[in-house]
Amino acid sequence: MEDYKPDDKVAVNVTNIFGDKFGSFQEGEPIFIKSFMIPKVDTYSFNVENMGNSSVTVETMFTENPEKSKALTDPNSPFNQNIVPLAAAGFMLIIGIIAIIAGIILGVIDWKKNRNQSRYI
Repeated sequence: MEDYKPDDKVAVNVTNIFGDKFGSFQEGEPIFIKSFMIPKVDTYSFNVENMGNSSVTVETMFTENPEKSKALTDPNSPFNQNIVPLAAAGFMLIIGIIAIIAGIILGVIDWKKNRNQSRYI
């Protein structure tokens, strides 16, 4: 729901063109995530009823079954084009920071070792 107010509430009914019901949900939160299985390709109706006192604007979003998703196998998917390079860059940044810290520690240890040895010469 856009422009959510605490007293907003909606009821959502999902049916197909033959009247078969796939779910009925009531929600009073601004974000409502619900998943259900659709057995076959068909035309579906999402009836949204305002149960609150003020008018509401509702936005619906749909996605396919995540088990059949090709986000990880398709090289042109947004996941592979955006998230994977970002994760690789973050991993390399962490490795770089660890290498710098290790270099500083080894440098300080070597500097102290050389300083202590020069006292005896």
